[in-house]
Amino acid sequence: MLTVDSLSVFYGRIRALDGVSVSVNEGEIVSIIGPNGAGKSTLLWTIMGVNKPSGGSLWWKGERLLPVPSWVAARGISMVPERRRLFDNLTVRENLLIGAYLRKWDASVKKDMETVFRLFPILRERLGQYAGTLSGGEQQMLAIGRAMMGRPALLLFDEPSLGLAPALASEVFRAIQRIREEGTTCLLAEQNAYKALEMADRAYVMNVGRVAIQGSGKEVLANPEVRAAYLGIKAGAS
Repeated sequence: MLTVDSLSVFYGRIRALDGVSVSVNEGEIVSIIGPNGAGKSTLLWTIMGVNKPSGGSLWWKGERLLPVPSWVAARGISMVPERRRLFDNLTVRENLLIGAYLRKWDASVKKDMETVFRLFPILRERLGQYAGTLSGGEQQMLAIGRAMMGRPALLLFDEPSLGLAPALASEVFRAIQRIREEGTTCLLAEQNAYKALEMADRAYVMNVGRVAIQGSGKEVLANPEVRAAYLGIKAGAS
């Protein structure tokens, strides 16, 4: 579905991505973990066309992805960005409708909004409330709902649990699993390594702009280096 081939990205003279190769198959949850500065967010923003690569290529269903965000979005790729990036002075309803901007506004838009409300019932209660007045958890739900309104085939998540209490983070992870079960492929960049790997079909570990480890979610979760570095579990411990 998505192929990232030997991708390199620079910020000025700083190489943020160095020959990164990642693939996502239809119907999967693919997780990317790594420390701050590993290049996870840079990879997602490059897929969305915001960053222009200096080397390598990106392919979507056999078609080369151009570094033009509107062009990428029109092909069925949406993103839930880190720290939500909502329109704070617009209502919940208005933020959701912005997610459907590229679509024909017909009965299907209202139907998809109902799908969002089934996933996050609290948003129906907050429909006329300004996004900037929502709690952090509610804002994250709205950011996910806004991305869903574009009917994406692939949904990118950048640190969806960041700043959330454990109970709210668990609710967000359950929502991601339900989104996949309903037919949307998911690519997840996340610092909560255990949850990200536990729910992943496949996973990549990034460090200093490179892919260091890859495999199935279970394989990466069982890797001694990953367990020691990201889960605080030493070799031989259960």
